[in-house]
Amino acid sequence: MLIIIGNTKIGKALHVNLPLGAPRGLKFEAFISGTCPGASLWCLENCYGIDRPPSEDPESLEALKKAIELSLRDLKAFKEAIVRELLDKGRALEESGDTLDDGSVPVRLHIVGDFYLPDYARTWLDIVDELRGLKFRFWTYTKSWWMEKVAETYAKIRLSNPKVLAEELFDMLQELRTRNNFKLYASTDKTMPDITKRPEMRGWLEAGIEFTYNEKSITCPEIPCVACKYCIYGKGHVKFMERRNKVRPIPKPWKTPLSPREWRILLKAKREEIEWYIKSLKLLQNPL
Repeated sequence: MLIIIGNTKIGKALHVNLPLGAPRGLKFEAFISGTCPGASLWCLENCYGIDRPPSEDPESLEALKKAIELSLRDLKAFKEAIVRELLDKGRALEESGDTLDDGSVPVRLHIVGDFYLPDYARTWLDIVDELRGLKFRFWTYTKSWWMEKVAETYAKIRLSNPKVLAEELFDMLQELRTRNNFKLYASTDKTMPDITKRPEMRGWLEAGIEFTYNEKSITCPEIPCVACKYCIYGKGHVKFMERRNKVRPIPKPWKTPLSPREWRILLKAKREEIEWYIKSLKLLQNPL
């Protein structure tokens, strides 16, 4: 098992995770302890995945470990396993009616973890291409676009040609961005470069922490991703409010992940009670 279904933030979406944090150690063994080569200092100090697993499912950490170990040992086997599980678990969501409005299955990459090597990113490109046309919608946020930081990290763990590898990883991310069933956001914070001043980042969607370098962005309303769908469909730039040791800007009344279908039922049955959710959704549909 490599894929988990749902958590309270994303709702009933499929997700795949890897170890969080910057790689440390030597060469490929380094990624067992962290798969975020582009992580900023702020990110490493404040990552929301540090103090809890990426899912309420007690098996989620085991799935995370299996994913990193298999991807490092045998990327072909990793791809085959991911495709097989996506088809099986995607079919289960379809049968239960827990899909997006267009009938597609939402798939979130890396609630914790990131694209750690060019070959790993290339494998996801192959997976996305193989499943194109089968109603899967992938989305994720990455700091691996920051080539200077990635190259610096690669040099620290003694990979050969770190700058070339960092550029190859970025090229793979650029390829992923072109796929219509994959929405990729450049994750940013104030300790990172201004992506609006980098020519190679032109056209990228941005997901910032409490601000974005792109002026036109909306604030995440802190409702499950499958109910909001703003990022899943790549509607525009977004900023998230920093949650570590703080009260969420919008309380979460749900205790279990809700699917799009369950959200539609809830909105219909308790429309007045959760009117502020409705307002948040309308804001997302008509961003400033």
